[in-house]
Amino acid sequence: MIELVAAKEDCVSVRYNGRWLYHPQRPLEHARRKAERVSFYPNTLYIIVSPVLWYGADHIRNNLPAGSSVIALELENDLRELALKNIPDGLDIPLYAEDVLRHIDYSSYRRVIPVYLSSAHSLNRERYDKLLSHILSEIERFWRNKLTLIRLGHRYVRNIFSNIGLSEPVYTLPYTKNPVIVAAAGPSLEKSMLFIKKYRTKVFLTAVDTAAPVLIKHDIVPDLIIILESQIVNSFDFVGVPRDIPVLFDMSANPSTTKLFSGRKHAVVSNFAPTSLITRLKESFSLPVLPALASVGSFATYLASLMTDNIIILAGLDFYFYRGLSHARGSLFHYYILEKSSRLNPWPFLWERKLISTGMTDLYTSTHLSSFSSQIEEINTISGGRIFSVIESPLMPSVRGVDDGLFPYLPDTSIGYKVLQNWSISRRIDFLKQEKVFINIFLSALKEDKNIDADCFPEIDYIKYILPGQSVDLNNRGTRGIAISAAMEFLRRIDASVTYLKRLSDT
Repeated sequence: MIELVAAKEDCVSVRYNGRWLYHPQRPLEHARRKAERVSFYPNTLYIIVSPVLWYGADHIRNNLPAGSSVIALELENDLRELALKNIPDGLDIPLYAEDVLRHIDYSSYRRVIPVYLSSAHSLNRERYDKLLSHILSEIERFWRNKLTLIRLGHRYVRNIFSNIGLSEPVYTLPYTKNPVIVAAAGPSLEKSMLFIKKYRTKVFLTAVDTAAPVLIKHDIVPDLIIILESQIVNSFDFVGVPRDIPVLFDMSANPSTTKLFSGRKHAVVSNFAPTSLITRLKESFSLPVLPALASVGSFATYLASLMTDNIIILAGLDFYFYRGLSHARGSLFHYYILEKSSRLNPWPFLWERKLISTGMTDLYTSTHLSSFSSQIEEINTISGGRIFSVIESPLMPSVRGVDDGLFPYLPDTSIGYKVLQNWSISRRIDFLKQEKVFINIFLSALKEDKNIDADCFPEIDYIKYILPGQSVDLNNRGTRGIAISAAMEFLRRIDASVTYLKRLSDT
């Protein structure tokens, strides 16, 4: 029940279900004092938590620095109706509820500052804290991805142009009626080996890159290996792995790694940035476009949800590690740790903070590993809760442990797939030639030394995502130099692929 009570300042205070939401006598003065204590920064999203009668909100709105915005958040239905009825004329602050996540442009902000002008937030403190934490996590995720694109984005693009020059036919996503096991190289993979061997004939076994040598060491050959990494160092993960195993690779993966394998190849493309290049790849070659998940384990789990309607079982996908054991024994990184360790430094490179409140001792994780575990829980929700784990993880409470009752006998072990019909040599050559035209137009404009805007070249909009800065300025000499260098590298990759494909067509 909402009560509007007259106060001393020619205004009203609010009592809700017997609780005062403002000072009973001087609500406006106290709200303004709270607003005046707020610090202002550029590129910041200010969130007024439960604005009630909007006291003090005008101070926030009127003092916003460049690039900053203010919104309001109200989760209590009665108070939301009250706030909507009492928005002052000209205030123009949008009011959201749980749907706030869909309305935020995370690329515009560097930080989030909650503003408490009333005590109404205490009515739903946990829900507000969870939403605010989620918003902050999304902003942090965006900027982590942005930094990744600046560092690796040029590799993604040039790898795409190189992978188009593959000689082998490329196949669609495989499909199976059986459960899919996703094997990763976490410490629990070794503990999962007995389970995998027991049900090997009843499941479709996929392995992320780092898990493949561990499985081979235990005489287990996966049905499919997932290749996502754009850097050449990933190829060392496959030392000792048979070359005839089918692989599923991202088009942005390093071409030297994909060429290691002679077996069947399935191709997908990660939507690493909202660029027209991804759209053209999908339209020209009918390639599946998947969300960019950064973690090959999350990527493989999402793929598994598309490859089967049956259950998905995680093995070794931990996102945590123990002192001295970050990866399963037999993986490349584990050998690397052993080689670098010494008496004075027995645990090199594993300095992450200890995980709190798991009930497990000597258990460690990191910020990015924790965010990957959240991705798995989101995939589990989207896929209807059909993801299980051989060894339950404290970081993924919604992913339950697997049991024998989930394994009915399934005699049909066939795998469905077909060749991509659009992956012809002539079609790929035409695609690459058109991309070359787009890049040459861009290069000509850069070399004319005139003022240009990156938005004027929508066909190569990917250039915006691989250059430094929140907003790309191609008129800056350093930025222009980086852009020219990247464009020249793309042209070299295109020419190499076209030359190779022409030779194939002549044979």
